[in-house]
Amino acid sequence: DNKDLFDNLKNIANTMNTTRWTIGGNAPIIAQRLAQEGWDVLLAAKMNKETADMLHSSIKLVSESTNEVEEDVHLILEYDLGARWGPYTSPRANRFIVHNDHSNMLLESLEGFEDVVSQFNPDLLIVGGLQMLDNFVFDDEIR
Repeated sequence: DNKDLFDNLKNIANTMNTTRWTIGGNAPIIAQRLAQEGWDVLLAAKMNKETADMLHSSIKLVSESTNEVEEDVHLILEYDLGARWGPYTSPRANRFIVHNDHSNMLLESLEGFEDVVSQFNPDLLIVGGLQMLDNFVFDDEIR
């Protein structure tokens, strides 16, 4: 874990003219699509107000979005077949993802979910982001 290094990477990315921001993560992307198709969607995700405002207007968030919530940013470097980086040439199109996301591994977005989901009475429950738990070392005192 190196928050300072990751924050520096985010700052550098923000200065690049090819940088773009979008809603990411499996759960918000699935929620967006289902809302566009007319489904009633309840999303358990922690996000700041600016990001929440990018969601489809019909999506209900479990927790209130505020500007005090620190975003779980994932930096994604996408590159094409044949792209060069120093002496290296990419044999295929791909992407490299870097993150410093601890919120998802600690399942913080589920806080308050049990209270809200029973009132929402869903016909379908989708769980996303479980891949984030892979190889994460949990402190025995946390959960």
